[in-house]
Amino acid sequence: MRSNRLFYLIADVVLTNCAFVCSLLLRFDGKVPEQYILVYFRYGFLLSAVAVFVFACFNLYSNLWQYASVYEIINIFMAVSLFSLISWTFFLLVPEKLPRSVYVIEWGMLLFFIGGIRLFHRLHYPWRQIFHRHKSESENNLLLIGAGQAGSMVIKELFEHPRLGYPVAIIDEDSIKTGCRVHGVPVVGTMKELDAAIKKFNIKEILVAIPSASETDIRRILNQCKETGCKLKRLPGIFSIINGKISIRQMRDVNIADLLGRPEVTLDMDSICSYIKDQVVLVTGAGGSIGSELCRQIARFGPKQLIMLDNYENTCALTPQTAPWASSCKRMICFAQQPKKN
Repeated sequence: MRSNRLFYLIADVVLTNCAFVCSLLLRFDGKVPEQYILVYFRYGFLLSAVAVFVFACFNLYSNLWQYASVYEIINIFMAVSLFSLISWTFFLLVPEKLPRSVYVIEWGMLLFFIGGIRLFHRLHYPWRQIFHRHKSESENNLLLIGAGQAGSMVIKELFEHPRLGYPVAIIDEDSIKTGCRVHGVPVVGTMKELDAAIKKFNIKEILVAIPSASETDIRRILNQCKETGCKLKRLPGIFSIINGKISIRQMRDVNIADLLGRPEVTLDMDSICSYIKDQVVLVTGAGGSIGSELCRQIARFGPKQLIMLDNYENTCALTPQTAPWASSCKRMICFAQQPKKN
């Protein structure tokens, strides 16, 4: 961090002098009168020191420029504009004068130099992705669901951590966004084009990044994505976005609770055990999928006797020997009730 500050400080001194010299050269078509050359040598380095002070007041030496945003750009504009105003005022107070056009040219040159050297670091990652990334068949191509603010932030983090995968396409329910790009990644369509996009871009993983959507919409999208066979992850809820806590590390695998139409129920195992243990329990419909699972769960709590009743005769094959999960039962009885004949 200290080395970066020193680098920008030295660069600003050099660039401020370059802007001064270039503005004179442009104003006089490369043939600067001697009197103005003397003005530069007399005041140029003093103004450089003033520039460093003004830039420091606008935090141009404390920002992490790889994360620069519109806020930092505005700071650069304000800092350069204030310095140009100070330079103009300074030359009003000294005997030597400069042509008014020099101040305007210097302001433009300085804005380009000071802003350019800082934003170069910010633009390093996208340009590296465009020109220096060589794709391979084994690469983890990602499809993002959601072209909103959350999707934009996820794409940025994926660019910062390319080992996690590379976003190649976006699906969004808003058809107006189709054909647009988010940080260079194309929006290829709505959920109707999901299967086509997976085949076209050889998608290995799907990231669902729409935390503001309702649970009904989320379940519908997750169910459709699950049918594709791709690895599926989703982003947490909207409150993580509001709190500014969104991160690619919060992406998690989709579990069965995400597909439920209700909150997940947590059982009180101690209470269940207290009224099942050493009791006689009857389960009707024990041969079905729900009934058989109930029997498995009840058997864990050691009932005195587990009676299973069903009208399907093959249920009689269930015995402690054929059902190892019932080993904790003291006794298990299975009845098959024959259906009545009309």
